[in-house]
Amino acid sequence: MKWKSRILAMALGGTKEDLKALAADIGIEVTDDMTFINIKNLIIKNASYDANFRKSRLTFIISERKSEETLQRDQLEKERSFELEKPKIQAEQSSIGSIKSSEEICPRFYLQRMLPQFEKDGDMALYLTLCERQFNILKVPPDLWVTYLISSLPAVIGRLLTREPDTKIHDFEYVKTVLLQRFKMNAEKYRILFSQHKKVPESTWKDCL
Repeated sequence: MKWKSRILAMALGGTKEDLKALAADIGIEVTDDMTFINIKNLIIKNASYDANFRKSRLTFIISERKSEETLQRDQLEKERSFELEKPKIQAEQSSIGSIKSSEEICPRFYLQRMLPQFEKDGDMALYLTLCERQFNILKVPPDLWVTYLISSLPAVIGRLLTREPDTKIHDFEYVKTVLLQRFKMNAEKYRILFSQHKKVPESTWKDCL
């Protein structure tokens, strides 16, 4: 069966956790003691969803997991780089007689380097969490969080935020809520749409897109 070879090929690029996520989406119960092969076989035997749907969903799960791993890996690298450069920053501030410590000053140049750039199809919830972490590490004053956040977002998203009330646009929690409401569809909406998509003769997985 073509599907068996397809799911095997896709599975080889994924992990046991990827298959567990796919199994959960199509209503298959798995336990922690099940092996990679056990889960794969259960998915292959399940006939509730068509082959194209399962293939597409597994591709999406693997892609999302790899994107998050890449983003987190890049963030750790930036943090390590900043820690290596921190003594140099402290020395420069000391040499010009700065009255504030480096923990109280957040040079715009280093902050721009530390913040990740949001990808068009990225996970907004994860992105905002990473930004908050960087703001706290660099001791950024809370009233500047939105300013730095907007500078790291694509221009089209920044323009959307300009439509918000002036009294709210500098409130990070408010802006975060707006962004999550508008851009959290990736994993959650995709999961909901696909989990509701039962195999029927006149419908395919593409109807969910």
